[in-house]
Amino acid sequence: MTLQFLDLKKAQKENTLIYYKTINWIKTLTPELDFENGKSFTKFVKRNLKLKYPYSVFVLYDLSLPEIVGIVSIVPDDQDVGKENSLDGIWIAGVNIRREFRNKGYGKILFKKVDNYLSKLEIKSFRVNLFVSNPHALRIYEKFGFKRIGLKVIKHNKENVVCSKFYNK
Repeated sequence: MTLQFLDLKKAQKENTLIYYKTINWIKTLTPELDFENGKSFTKFVKRNLKLKYPYSVFVLYDLSLPEIVGIVSIVPDDQDVGKENSLDGIWIAGVNIRREFRNKGYGKILFKKVDNYLSKLEIKSFRVNLFVSNPHALRIYEKFGFKRIGLKVIKHNKENVVCSKFYNK
């Protein structure tokens, strides 16, 4: 596998096949299998693509297949948690690994790329938040230094743990 971490905003501007493959894939997501509704998730991603730096949508892409492996958004506020709980900071949202790539370590690879991206931002100090209902994903986030801050939010009939990490330069 030849994996690349790509900015979907750049792919959209350059009108690349990766952009269209990503949009077509996310349209197929279902709440039962992916905990996302393809139609609303597509709107979420397209709205995030309009945000200004440092916010964007990123994909993990396998050049050897070529296939989208996963997706993640860096956003100014997660509409499902941030506003409700008044949590400041940047949000990681819309993390999803394509079904056939799940439970094979790609979530960890994707999150390592996200953590690396965040650590290189030209912001002196900032907080990053995310919420998670998947215990396996929670272990990955904790390995990258995210701490549970104790808030639990019900979304899609699932209990979510809110986690945060401070990045200081």
